[in-house]
Amino acid sequence: MFGIKVIAAHVVKDLKDKPVSKSITDGLQKLVLKVEALAKKSTVVDTGRLRSSITHSFGKNEARVGTNVEYAIYVEYGTQKMEARHMEGGSKVLGQGMMAYTITQMDKDLQDFEVQIIKDVKGKIEG
Repeated sequence: MFGIKVIAAHVVKDLKDKPVSKSITDGLQKLVLKVEALAKKSTVVDTGRLRSSITHSFGKNEARVGTNVEYAIYVEYGTQKMEARHMEGGSKVLGQGMMAYTITQMDKDLQDFEVQIIKDVKGKIEG
């Protein structure tokens, strides 16, 4: 599978018997759904096959967003004859694939996710 993997294992492992781990798992699920939506939105479309193949999955303390379409890697990284590309506001943008663009755009959400985890942990430990 080609895509993005988000791991919260190091945080959840230390807190596995604490009520906080559910907050982390819930936050991770929300975050991954946002990642999937943005990856789909920023995928260049010809037939729609690549966009519709982007899915998410949850494992133990991790989540993945990706595709099993073989040519996705060429859209993401480009080839000798075609530059990497993604969609932005209805226009094709060259130089960065849909997953790289998604990671760039999700940077603030990832920081907010970390801040929320810290608040939840602090609140449940103190409260």
